[in-house]
Amino acid sequence: MKTIQTKIILFALLLSTTVPFLLAEMDQVEKNLFKAAKMGEVVGVEKAIAAGANVDVQDEEDVSALIYAAEEGHLAAVRLLIEGGANVNAKDGGNTSVLMYAARHSNSEMVRLLIANHANVNAKDEDDTSVLMYAVYFGNLGVVKFLIENGANINVQDGFGQTALMKAAAKGSLEVVRLLIESGANVDVQDGSGQTAIEIAEKEGKIKIVEIMMPFVIEKIAIAEKQRQKLTREQDGIDLISMDDITKEPLSKLMILNKRLFLRKTIMDHMISKAGSPEGILDPFTRKPIPAEIQLALLGYFSLPMDLLKSGGPIYEDAKDLQQRENWIVMTGEPETEKEKKELEELENEAAGFRKRIRDTLTRYNYS
Repeated sequence: MKTIQTKIILFALLLSTTVPFLLAEMDQVEKNLFKAAKMGEVVGVEKAIAAGANVDVQDEEDVSALIYAAEEGHLAAVRLLIEGGANVNAKDGGNTSVLMYAARHSNSEMVRLLIANHANVNAKDEDDTSVLMYAVYFGNLGVVKFLIENGANINVQDGFGQTALMKAAAKGSLEVVRLLIESGANVDVQDGSGQTAIEIAEKEGKIKIVEIMMPFVIEKIAIAEKQRQKLTREQDGIDLISMDDITKEPLSKLMILNKRLFLRKTIMDHMISKAGSPEGILDPFTRKPIPAEIQLALLGYFSLPMDLLKSGGPIYEDAKDLQQRENWIVMTGEPETEKEKKELEELENEAAGFRKRIRDTLTRYNYS
């Protein structure tokens, strides 16, 4: 499947090389229409339409004059072609619509014109990329806002399972991300690889995006926990729990219950970054320190001995050091010498002891 960027390159090549050859197969009046639409020559478009040109004729790539005019950003030519009866929902060979091409440009008037003439705001191309995703990709806040106001599906997913919010997060478009979330974008939907928008933003190093999304992600975790407790309490005949009651519990506990390691790590990394150090991180809900064992459980380091945490060194460095040691032993395969067998046995004993400490800590703080 082709990305939006790949399609743009391919279409540019089509404009520069393919059109003249393909026009040879058309009547002269259609040739004139295509050339005028491509160049944005209003008089030429008017003359071709007056001479009886078929405004919906398409070349061998299924590209119409209206698509060429929209792709080149020629608003006046687009208006004339629509007035001449051109199909505003025409698509090319890649199933890309006129509105999708228009969404690439900063001229919101063209998008408004097409939608006013009943262009499909939820059209999708061959990769299930939506019109809104095109607008988001190019960071056009005005067009994104207008599309949403006119019924664009915010949470639709493309062929890769990605949403408009995910694409905005990957691009680092702060205002677009904020607008999408405020308009109801789902922050916890996962793409085909199992990642959410905030995880994609962290992976791409878009720290500002992570900060914008964090409160909404935390709220989703709290809501999910409320639903979980609601079902449990209904089964036990207990009164329903309120959101106020939920947020009195540690966020770190709700994260443990959420069980999504990647998401938990994203939130923990963010909290560590804000605090400047793993030591003494305060839980956002309770404002109390998160025990080191629970920090490591949330980060996924389940095989590290807690003794290293008492050495005074940063938690991260100690964790990484032992994780590398464990990985090295695992990578060597089955132990052959007595020395290797002893090293592996010691490591397994340390891991078992650490897992017990983690479980004991989770139980002590009622996290399990």
